[in-house]
Amino acid sequence: MPLVSSPVRVSLAAPPVVRAGVRAILTPHSDRVTVLARQSLDRAEVEVFVPVGDPDAAALAARTATVPMVALTDRRDTGATALAVSLGAARVLHLDVDAIELVTTLEEVRSGAPLPAEGAHTALSGRESEILDRICRGLSNDEIACDLYLSINSVKTYVRSAYRKMGVQRRSQAVLWGLEHGYGDELPR
Repeated sequence: MPLVSSPVRVSLAAPPVVRAGVRAILTPHSDRVTVLARQSLDRAEVEVFVPVGDPDAAALAARTATVPMVALTDRRDTGATALAVSLGAARVLHLDVDAIELVTTLEEVRSGAPLPAEGAHTALSGRESEILDRICRGLSNDEIACDLYLSINSVKTYVRSAYRKMGVQRRSQAVLWGLEHGYGDELPR
């Protein structure tokens, strides 16, 4: 029988509109994530925060956090990622993150899964990193879909999302970026 894990307990140190949005996209995934009420924040396992907007509030959240943190940002540049990492973020995601990627990231951060190295590519999700690695090894989208047991449309969605985060527009640019950031080591097939 598989081991069933309890939902990740999450606190939200973000402006009210971001809190409401995050809560809304996580509600259908209450079997995997529980957003804590203000009075229960001391039970949090992961904190979600916004590193821009009110830098003082973000710095205070970072200083007072006693759990791993995930940053949500509305910027796609390395400066936003660097700021979030400097405040202690284990992962950095864009505000347009889909629910499944956010839930998966929260679970990974709680579990202490290895995190990407610091820098711009910390914004890539685990799945985007897997796909970028395969792109750098020369696999086609069809081969990646087969290798990772994903639909071709899912692969294309992850590729587009990763391209946006890396600031590239073509596969050749993604390969160059990936190789410069340690992707593409040969893996057994």
